[in-house]
Amino acid sequence: MKLQAFSAMTVSLASAQSIIEGASFGHTGGNISPNRYAIPAWHISGSNDWTPELLSDKIILTPPYPGNKRGAIWTDTPIHDHTWTADVEFRATGPEHGGGNLQIWYTREGQDQIGTSNVHTVHTFEGLVIVLDMHGGTGGMVRGFLNDGSIDFVNHHHLESLAFGHCGYSYRNLGRPSKITMKQDTTGFEVQVDGQRCFRSDDILLPSDHYFGLTSTSSETPDSFEVFKFATSIIPGQQQYQQPAGGQQQNQPPPNQYQQNQPRRDYNLQDVLASTLRNQQDQFEDIHNRVQAIAHQVDTAIQEIHRTTSNVQGRMEELHHSLARQSSLDVLATRIQNLENQLNSVRNDQRDWTGHFNDIHSALKVRHDALLNVLPENMSNVLASKAPNIKLFVFLVLGFQAMLAAAYVVYKRRLNQGPKKYL
Repeated sequence: MKLQAFSAMTVSLASAQSIIEGASFGHTGGNISPNRYAIPAWHISGSNDWTPELLSDKIILTPPYPGNKRGAIWTDTPIHDHTWTADVEFRATGPEHGGGNLQIWYTREGQDQIGTSNVHTVHTFEGLVIVLDMHGGTGGMVRGFLNDGSIDFVNHHHLESLAFGHCGYSYRNLGRPSKITMKQDTTGFEVQVDGQRCFRSDDILLPSDHYFGLTSTSSETPDSFEVFKFATSIIPGQQQYQQPAGGQQQNQPPPNQYQQNQPRRDYNLQDVLASTLRNQQDQFEDIHNRVQAIAHQVDTAIQEIHRTTSNVQGRMEELHHSLARQSSLDVLATRIQNLENQLNSVRNDQRDWTGHFNDIHSALKVRHDALLNVLPENMSNVLASKAPNIKLFVFLVLGFQAMLAAAYVVYKRRLNQGPKKYL
């Protein structure tokens, strides 16, 4: 147990020591900037009246509002190692139909030539770029592009055909950071997404002395790209170009290749006549050479099979996404057709009810005219028959006054006939 704990501690220390501090930020878990204005050994820039916003734990390359902004961050020093790993943690958020892209660069020119450009606005460069965008109308796509400085990406007639690898990845509005890992070792180049392989090529060998960088561009309806971590580390135990034994320096420098299709050795052996193999040593050497050639050819065939399988899987994913988009378009077309049928039905019903509405209008008009002709006469009759009688009213008033006068006369008469008292 102590030995395992010591081994784990040793591995962790070796991993910690492999971090390239001048090409990393956010890997320590603390503030990515000591002063909230800059990241040591990194250059931050923007365009269209925007400068990336630097917070304690992240840098916002493009804001959630407004759109059409660009942001970039580049290392000030190049990577001098041939084998390395780069981990990028980012988050993309935006409205339902938002858009934008994120580029991870590894180029010889760096900030000076590329700046805030994206894969569609950059001209020529030497190196690698990993692109995350909504290519093809899918939920998201990760693609890799290489350029040896001879291809003008802006003026290329079919830029998508230059991608040497891709995979689908829905990175928008996940509510958590996404992780992109790029690994260059002695066996090839590989890109992983959230710990799963996205694509790999055994024929890519990227040179050293290149700069890492991140650029982001937002559309009119913007996506906001936030970067939490960029950690670059060398791969322990893998040194592809070493000084040979005996202290003699190699005469040729390391290859500086961007090609994904390197020339392979020719293991085709010429036919040998049996009469020339006079002893067992010659026969053994001939058999050994042929078996070795067969082994190399089988290995080459297996690699080609793996590469073809990877390409077929990529094409199958593209076909799957295309079929999914076609199915969505068919459903949308069906809904539109149903809506058109309903609108036509409403129009037909409106034409059928027009005659009924005209009949109702005519009937109401007749009733209205009849009411105007009959109503005055009926009102006069009602008023004449139900009005109070003025003669009865006058009779009641006069009778009441006569009763009052009679009562007064009776009162005065009784008052006069009564006994009088004298003081």
